[in-house]
Amino acid sequence: MHGSPALTLSVLCLGTLPKPSIRADPGPTINVGTRVTIWCQGSQQTDVYRLYKGGSFLRTMTLRNPRDTSGYTTILSVDAQDAGRYQCAHLSSSGRSELSDPLTLTVTGLYKKPVLSAQPGLLLRPGDKLTLKCQSGPGYHTCALAKGKRLSDPQFLFRWRSNPDFLLGPVDHNTAGQYWCYYSGRNLYEWSAPSDPLGIMVAGFYRKPTLSVHPGPTVTSGQNVTLQCRSESWFDTFHLFKENHTGPLLHLYMQNHAGSLHINFTLSPVASAHGGSYRCYSSHSTSPYLLSHPSDPLELVVSGTFSKPSIWAEPGPTIHEGTRVTIWCQGSQKTGDYGLYKGGSFIRTMTRSNPRDIRGHVIILSAYAHNAGRYQCAHLSSSGRSELSDPLTLTVTGAYADAQTSLSAHPSSVVTVGGHVSLWCRSQNTVDTLYLLKEGGADPPRQMNPKWSSGLYEALFPLGPVTSSHGGTYRCYGSYVSYSIRRWSHPSDPLDLHVTGVYAKPSLWTQPGFPVLPGDRLTLTCGSETGFHHFALTRNEEPLRPLYFDRSQESPNFTLGPVNWNTSGRYRCYSGPDRYLWSAPSDPLDILVAGYYGKPTLSAHPGPTVTSGQNVTLQCRSESWFDTFHLFKEGHAGPLQSHHVQNRAGSLQVSFTLRSVTAAHAGTYRCYSSHSTSPYLLSSPSDTQKLVVSGSSEDQLPRDLRSEVVRAYAHNAGRYQCAHLSSSGRSELSDPLTLTVTGVYADAQTSLSARPSSVVTTGGHVSLWCRSQNTVDTLYLLKEGGADPPRQMNPKRSSGFYEAIFPLGPVNSSHGGTYRCYGSYVSYSIRRWSHPSDPLDLEVTGIYVKPSLWTQPGFPVLSGDRLTLMCGSETGFHRFVLTKDEQSPSLIPYFHRSQQSPNFTYYYVSRDNAGQYRCYYSGHDHYLWSAPSDPLDILVAGYYGKPTLSAHPGPTVTSGENVTLQCHSENWFNIFHLFKEGHAGPLQSRHVQNRAGSLQVNFTLSPVTAAHAGTYKCYRSHSTSSYLLSSPSDPLELVVSGEEPWPGPPCLHGLPWYLKVMIGVSVAFILLAFLLVLLFLFIRHQRQRKCRATVTQSKDRSLPNSSSPATGIQEENLYAAVKDKQPEEEMELGSQDTAPEDPQEVTYAKLNHSASRQNATAPPSSPSGETPSEPSVYAALAIH
Repeated sequence: MHGSPALTLSVLCLGTLPKPSIRADPGPTINVGTRVTIWCQGSQQTDVYRLYKGGSFLRTMTLRNPRDTSGYTTILSVDAQDAGRYQCAHLSSSGRSELSDPLTLTVTGLYKKPVLSAQPGLLLRPGDKLTLKCQSGPGYHTCALAKGKRLSDPQFLFRWRSNPDFLLGPVDHNTAGQYWCYYSGRNLYEWSAPSDPLGIMVAGFYRKPTLSVHPGPTVTSGQNVTLQCRSESWFDTFHLFKENHTGPLLHLYMQNHAGSLHINFTLSPVASAHGGSYRCYSSHSTSPYLLSHPSDPLELVVSGTFSKPSIWAEPGPTIHEGTRVTIWCQGSQKTGDYGLYKGGSFIRTMTRSNPRDIRGHVIILSAYAHNAGRYQCAHLSSSGRSELSDPLTLTVTGAYADAQTSLSAHPSSVVTVGGHVSLWCRSQNTVDTLYLLKEGGADPPRQMNPKWSSGLYEALFPLGPVTSSHGGTYRCYGSYVSYSIRRWSHPSDPLDLHVTGVYAKPSLWTQPGFPVLPGDRLTLTCGSETGFHHFALTRNEEPLRPLYFDRSQESPNFTLGPVNWNTSGRYRCYSGPDRYLWSAPSDPLDILVAGYYGKPTLSAHPGPTVTSGQNVTLQCRSESWFDTFHLFKEGHAGPLQSHHVQNRAGSLQVSFTLRSVTAAHAGTYRCYSSHSTSPYLLSSPSDTQKLVVSGSSEDQLPRDLRSEVVRAYAHNAGRYQCAHLSSSGRSELSDPLTLTVTGVYADAQTSLSARPSSVVTTGGHVSLWCRSQNTVDTLYLLKEGGADPPRQMNPKRSSGFYEAIFPLGPVNSSHGGTYRCYGSYVSYSIRRWSHPSDPLDLEVTGIYVKPSLWTQPGFPVLSGDRLTLMCGSETGFHRFVLTKDEQSPSLIPYFHRSQQSPNFTYYYVSRDNAGQYRCYYSGHDHYLWSAPSDPLDILVAGYYGKPTLSAHPGPTVTSGENVTLQCHSENWFNIFHLFKEGHAGPLQSRHVQNRAGSLQVNFTLSPVTAAHAGTYKCYRSHSTSSYLLSSPSDPLELVVSGEEPWPGPPCLHGLPWYLKVMIGVSVAFILLAFLLVLLFLFIRHQRQRKCRATVTQSKDRSLPNSSSPATGIQEENLYAAVKDKQPEEEMELGSQDTAPEDPQEVTYAKLNHSASRQNATAPPSSPSGETPSEPSVYAALAIH
């Protein structure tokens, strides 16, 4: 016992004083100027308490008395410098304790209060959607929404960006209460004053009261009227509401519990403004924001005065210039006239269609800018004028032809309920205001002052959280603020905004079944709610707008056929009553197409007939390598089992094991093979393998024994097993089946996002971030269609959310797919989960080699031209995507799938098309993509005035000289480009660093050769929009003298280098062949000359021996004549290589001298019996 104090002392010396606690009184959220006391509480008496702020020592705290175990510091008047993170520690002679947990002191009231508003109003019903909007000043980054009873200790619900919309819903009893909001700058410890409190009331929790009027319901102006609200049970608070009034008109509180069950609301004296429809509600003061159902409406009519009329325009308040418009005014009286007012001044009396009509109208046959403005109307009679109607603003569009606008949606014009979308309005010309208008909508147009960005005036109109009311057609307009009345530009092209998730998901099924064969007819049937006649079918969830089908029947049929490899894939369908509002997507339906590879073989081991309880192996074998095998059973819709082979060097077979077979396993089986790169394309089916299960009474049982749960609820979730029972006993229990039921907890809604992006490169890392606004004990991540079990984590609370981060990586192709997350409570051991989060598609790039991207015609293009970008990939890939500037977080802005190397065509090039492009391609799996192509820069010219281009020393230079091409601009630009005809991109580009410098740039060519000759142009641009060029300068022809290379025919200019090489080689080959033919002819000609000379000599020796003197004389004369000519002939033949100054066409004729002896006898035979050869005589016939 004596050793204990010494032991305690030694522990304290080691610095292990217990950690103190810290708190603030009256609380951690303090209004500026308020007194606050910070307390530090230890567990034993100590000497000193110290206070730390931001980790640094601040001051020593005061002890109330030496024996106290706590210290304190009082701040008499809190200011911004007092806000921050505090900790404390206590010290004694033995050392210092560990620092306490941090205390965050938040100071409010440092900035003026924001404005908090509610949409659709302050009175709601359970299930409604509620949006609270906190409007602060510019430059503030964070808003907070608080709910509670005391401003000194609010419960912070949300933190968001400036001017946020806080979505609360579906509304229930927890939504009712008092709200206010704050805003802050970069320091989250310093906040504004709170907004005025906003009371949100939720009706429908008690039975409705009754409302009556006395003396009414029709009273005379000036009377007193009592509205009596009565309840069948006791309530101490009653509320009176009037239609079109934002909040309750009156609240009355009943003090006496024993009193009557009704209360009176007095209106005194009544006027025309009191006329209208009233309802009353009852509530308890202990829960003042939870109201009863409303009473039946009571209509109060005030006579003796004119009621305020209503005014409207047909066909609408926004009219295109030159269009007819009718302004109508309607009151409650059939007597008197109606007057029309513009800008508060009377302009004319309105026309009545007939004396009994209570409406008047004015027709403007052709509306122009001067007709735009603010109109009101009033009922006129001899006794006076009624109150003016609410104003009607008439807007005339088409007033400014130079303020053309464009409208686009980001990230997409198809958005899910609860999502966010931004509508981007742009104008190339100067405008002061941009307007966004929904066609046919009751909402007034939204307007913004545009900002100048990249040569455009633009405004971003955010929409969200999106509801069904946002669906429709939008246009935007431009205007000049100098005109106070509504004169707008021509409208932009219409933009249809489609909202999905408005209605319950349809069902999607197919006939005949899975898989299908090429050439089959395939019908997909989309079943929806009654009355829907718009349907859309999507394949592989492409981010294109769905394909709409107008069908008269409830469940339209989408016929796909004849089936081919393009038919395979994953399908979903949508349905809706019109083209703007759509259901959630159906569950995915996989279409497998077989017959693209040779069939495998299927065998059973130990045999096709087995005894119940045995294990059976079905072996699927392929003659060539496949990495995926599927086992199908007749009567089963999808594959029974699928196996993926990891090792390419392994066997060409896969074994499917059926353990402890029962009669349910009996049936007919087939197997298929496929590649994981195209999972929806299967081989031809194997021959059928029939499996017979014998050896028990199960042979007489049906093949498939099932227990069906028609509608699954939370109590059906759990762990299931089954066993076979017979007179001889029970079989072994099956492997467990865990049945999970989702949608059990409506308040545990989750969201799923990917950081840094849902598009990730092979080998990269990504984190899937699952969040819930409500308390959950476990968060689950599940990949759709995957064999992996769900991953689970215990969430951590951060910034008002319960969140868990699921890391993935290094990423490979198996990670691509659709993910969802769920929430659950750990107190339930069985699987009961929340509704799933919205799906998140994880797309993996770099799976395949990069494609090539090129364009026709060339660079640069002019505004208004047609441009085609071509993406070339490997064979067999048919899905392509084009990205611009790699800015979008979505990989798939646009698709063309008509051919192997699809063309992305821009039919009318504008400044929006300028930029750097890349393309990707994919096969059947839309989650797996290639690496990106090399970037391709698209330069668009024609957006600024043209520069001038000159050559120094001149456009004609000698080979080897230096030449300077000077590009001159009248205005300041900081980039200049030099282009040469036949060259794809800029030859040179120069960047001007000094803004005060010259407005010209020199391009030097040194030393010039014949290759530099050609036509040059120059352009100018700004570095802020480097892809937008000016108009081209006038062309400059550079001539290089002193070198005469063969330039080639004009048709070769502009051809690619490899085509020029091929053409050159072909020409060289043809020339070589021609020279060889000439050489052959020359050698043959020389041989013929030698032959003639030999024959001539033989004749000279044989002529004196002629048997006929006459004939000999004739032949001798002819021979002499010919012989006299021979030197001339030889000269003619030998002079062909030397052409005369005036060349003539020469024809050689062979003369047969035997023909001149027409009737002469034949010459005698030679002693050898051979006919003597006769000489060939050639005569040169010159044709002049």
